[in-house]
Amino acid sequence: MSKNIILTKTIRNLNENKVVYFQETEVKFQPYFNENLFVQYDFDLSDIPDSILNIPFVANLYPICWFLGATLKVKTLDENFYLSIEKIKQEFAKFYPEIITKKSQLLVENFETISYNTNQSAMLFSGGVDALYTYSRLDSDKIQLVTIHGADIEIDNTSQWQKIQEVNRMLPLTIDNPKLFLRSNVRDFYTFKVEKLIYNNTQDWWTLLQHGLSLTSLLAPITYKDGIEKVYIGSTLDSTKETMPWGSSYIDNFIAWGNTNVIHHGQEANRFDKMRLLCDYFEEKKIPTPFRVCYHHLNTKLNCSHCTKCYRAIITLIVLGKDPREFGFEIPSKDNSVAIFYDKLIEVIEKQVFNQAVYFYWLEIYNEMVKKETKPFVFFDVTLETAKLEAIKNLLTHLQTKPKSWKTIRRGIKSAVRTSWFRLQNQF
Repeated sequence: MSKNIILTKTIRNLNENKVVYFQETEVKFQPYFNENLFVQYDFDLSDIPDSILNIPFVANLYPICWFLGATLKVKTLDENFYLSIEKIKQEFAKFYPEIITKKSQLLVENFETISYNTNQSAMLFSGGVDALYTYSRLDSDKIQLVTIHGADIEIDNTSQWQKIQEVNRMLPLTIDNPKLFLRSNVRDFYTFKVEKLIYNNTQDWWTLLQHGLSLTSLLAPITYKDGIEKVYIGSTLDSTKETMPWGSSYIDNFIAWGNTNVIHHGQEANRFDKMRLLCDYFEEKKIPTPFRVCYHHLNTKLNCSHCTKCYRAIITLIVLGKDPREFGFEIPSKDNSVAIFYDKLIEVIEKQVFNQAVYFYWLEIYNEMVKKETKPFVFFDVTLETAKLEAIKNLLTHLQTKPKSWKTIRRGIKSAVRTSWFRLQNQF
């Protein structure tokens, strides 16, 4: 029985600077897909070879094939990227060993060795903590900043996208950097069934497997056009968490095509340290810079200031002795509004933090709160706010000895046994 997914046509809509990938999918695999993948750029695609243009398609489709046991067929592809993604497959198999047993293949009719002169660098730039940290370490107004619609902002949310474009274009810190904006349905072309391909999926496909390879690959046509040698992607996790399966990790460093290599940057610092170093950097530069941490779908501002991610950033800034209002967050300070803010924050910690897979971010905050030299920012009432922070610290203390539920323990045992069996069968 055929198990093929075939890229039949790579169509360029030159009027819209858009490429659409038409695929022919075996009937039993069709429920995994919603629509054809597309990417829309802000430059002319006429001179981009198909072997480069096909990279985003392969980067997003082939990992799905790993778990389906499907054969992905394309007519042409850059040979360097082919070698790269096969290596990436082997690395991901260390976390998902069933990949090897599925016998997926990538069949390419015509390999091309693409070469171009390189003298530029680019980075993925959302305006968030990880992106700003990478930018601060590179500290160059020459590096191209690429922002992608469809990654953290839903593809149909045009108002928030326009807001982010405006903010990124006018950000004083990066005002002199060349900027590129593109959009893609990388998170919408597949269905919820893809989520179920990962055994014991406690997050989502995007988080655990897709986003590093997906986002960086979208830059392939840009790197060819502009001669970009290095593409930087800011790390989400620090190097102490590399044993966790994650969609963007050290594995990003294996991504390559043409004369371009991807660099997974910033694993030497955890999130709290990144924000600390960024505050110092902004102060040194004398350029106030907001953080964009909020991806809430109802958000109409830079940050909503009341979701879990916003609260986490706000309390980090407070612990660092910084006024969150100077970094893109809105916190009313009239009457008893600060007390209400702290009460809501405590409620969020009680109801959500202990159930989050990324609770370790809160542990980083706690570890700073307990240091004697910590001098938190105070809005106006030292006694009230000190008491609220003490309550938060006491709550977070329990994260240090967070007990695992029997469900979590059982899931872990099943996963460990399953992984060991797969590795034994495949001798790796």
